Amino acid sequence: MRIKKNREPIPDFSEVKVRLKPFLGMQPGAYLTVLYSIIVILILFMALFYPGIRHRGTYATFHSFPSKATVMVDGKFLGITPCKVFIEAGNKNIEVKKPYYRTFKSKEDIGGRIFATLFFPVKKRYEVNLEISDLDALLNNALYDFAANNHIPELLSETIQAAARLTPENRVKMYSFLDNAKYFINSPYQLKNILQAVASFESGTLALNPGSLQRIVKNIIQVKEKYHNFPYWLLLSLPSDMAEIFTSSEWFSKFHQKTIESIAALQLSTEGNTAAFFSLDNLNLAGIIFNKIPGGTLIRGRDDDLASLGNRIDLLLPHPVAVSSFYISQTEVTNSQFKTFISENPAWSKNNLDELLANKLVTKDYLSEWQEDQIPGDRDDFPVVYVSFAAASAYCDWLSSKYSLTARLPYESEWEWAGRGGLVGKPYPLGRSADGENFLNNNTQSPRRVAQGPPNGYGLHDMSGNVWEWCMDWFSPVSYFFTSQYPQLNIIDDYHSPAIGAERAVRGGSWANDKELVKLYTRGSQPPDWCSPYLGFRVVLDEK
Repeated sequence: MRIKKNREPIPDFSEVKVRLKPFLGMQPGAYLTVLYSIIVILILFMALFYPGIRHRGTYATFHSFPSKATVMVDGKFLGITPCKVFIEAGNKNIEVKKPYYRTFKSKEDIGGRIFATLFFPVKKRYEVNLEISDLDALLNNALYDFAANNHIPELLSETIQAAARLTPENRVKMYSFLDNAKYFINSPYQLKNILQAVASFESGTLALNPGSLQRIVKNIIQVKEKYHNFPYWLLLSLPSDMAEIFTSSEWFSKFHQKTIESIAALQLSTEGNTAAFFSLDNLNLAGIIFNKIPGGTLIRGRDDDLASLGNRIDLLLPHPVAVSSFYISQTEVTNSQFKTFISENPAWSKNNLDELLANKLVTKDYLSEWQEDQIPGDRDDFPVVYVSFAAASAYCDWLSSKYSLTARLPYESEWEWAGRGGLVGKPYPLGRSADGENFLNNNTQSPRRVAQGPPNGYGLHDMSGNVWEWCMDWFSPVSYFFTSQYPQLNIIDDYHSPAIGAERAVRGGSWANDKELVKLYTRGSQPPDWCSPYLGFRVVLDEK
């Protein structure tokens, strides 16, 4: 039996009609026309008039040379060049400013229309060439920036181009700027950019002309005569294919071999003259004992493995330095000694931390182990740590004024000469072994009291390990390549290092370092305001 289902018929709406009723006495055709007209007018108003009514003004594009200048309108910050900003209509004070340049100022009546600004906005372009107002500060700041960010070598070109219209008497300053910049060049990209900067400075363009090329070649010749080790820097900075051609040349092979033989000969000639030396001529100032260190010839750098120099170019290239006699503290400055300084100089108190921070002299960790101005219990004779370069220098200045002498931090060459204690070709104060020094290998977790380790040949303690120590020099990774092979040309007072940098050199290693990784010739660096649990200092007195 088949069951049939009843299906509802599907309605047909094709003939359905909707009839609108009159509205306010108007027939549908009339009021729909009005409604559609209002909608169209509203859309046109919102698109063509409302943007101009709401934001009447001009879209201004600012370009400046040099770039990264601040754009201010009526004292309000709007952007950093190059930038596009909107300026409302009216009388406006426009300023484009950058440190060390004269501020561009303009008082203008900024216009603006109402109609169609969404599609056709009012535009204006500003091309601003800023003039230098303080050349010395500009060059110092640019050199600092480049030292801290040498992966951005365009800093050189922009500075040179900004100074292109300098008077002749200022060209000496520009030469000094470029000369200092070389201490932070160690790649082909950076080398290319400094050459472009030199070309721009010499000719006013990025293209070399015969006259500027002649001057550049002359300068290179003078550099080679002054810095015998200059070829190593050039090798480090050349592209790899050019460097390979350079190193495979007969000239470079002979030059490199001669350098190694010269250092080996100096080691033999100085070894007998630098025996262990204990001087009875010492000083005691402010509870610090200073030992007299004799003058001599330091072979600075990695001098304990000359054979390996034949296989690589080392940033720690050994080279001779003439060192004059001086006094240096037997130990690192202690907490109790630094507390005496603070008691007479409350500006350096931890209670004055906010002001020290505002002047960028320290970081927030300054003397962080101390409770206000109180040394942690039983740590009077521990080396003071969490002290910045500025704080260490202030301590030296205090000693200078208190005793009418010249106290300061050691230069790297002085530090290394004192640390070797009369030994030649040895990596630690007592020779080949770091036994007795406070390194990580001894399972230590902090500095120890000063003078706990054995003294070196000059009677100095903890020249390796315990804490790193601040030095006077601005740090340059390639400064050893701008040296002579004659010690009398490498004297400390005129040592080849940058006049300005981003970090100061530190030496010696600390309780947190592996002894195998930190030798007497190992170099480190830190920002001058840095305060660290691994870093302290000792003091040098100039001999009168």
